[in-house]
Amino acid sequence: MDPWTVYHWWGHESLITPEDVHWWLPDFLGPDAAEQARRDLSWPQPVVAVHRWTWERLLADPAALEQARREAARYVGTRQWFTPHEGAQIVLLPTSTQWLAPAWLNYFGATEKAARIELGDDPGRAGLAAAIRQWEQQWGAELVAFWGTMLQFVAGRQPALGEPAWQLALQHLAVGGSLLIPPWKLALALTESDAWFLHDRP
Repeated sequence: MDPWTVYHWWGHESLITPEDVHWWLPDFLGPDAAEQARRDLSWPQPVVAVHRWTWERLLADPAALEQARREAARYVGTRQWFTPHEGAQIVLLPTSTQWLAPAWLNYFGATEKAARIELGDDPGRAGLAAAIRQWEQQWGAELVAFWGTMLQFVAGRQPALGEPAWQLALQHLAVGGSLLIPPWKLALALTESDAWFLHDRP
């Protein structure tokens, strides 16, 4: 199945007005960025469109891109990973196929989408399995930890700067609905990181 028929980032539906656009733009773009965005975009716009406008502006401005990379550095590698303080459980699943893990393990971002308990009728679990399979094929992603509300992966390949990084960032935000990071910043981190962190909680 196509996991992106199940998972969507909330930024695609949430509309903002030109009066509020300055709240969604990084400070380093300068005081004129909000006015430029008001001229460039038709209003109201979904949040994702404003972030996409920022992304394209960054790609066209080497100085702004360098500043954005510095801001994204804290999301590179395992800096955001959860570390248990009181031990952890190791569960051995009856499969060597990692993308089947959602059949046995609960991830809030998947189970909240469940229509019924059975995997075959559960779009959240099936969609998560499809996403993990896709990430494995495209990016060499390997599931390291499954924390209930958090997923941690190592990635064998990084997306190129541009559309591949942007699309992967939107996928992460769709599955990790509690990630508090703009897609342009996540996209930059993903181009340099060999570790991923996804988070979705009640």
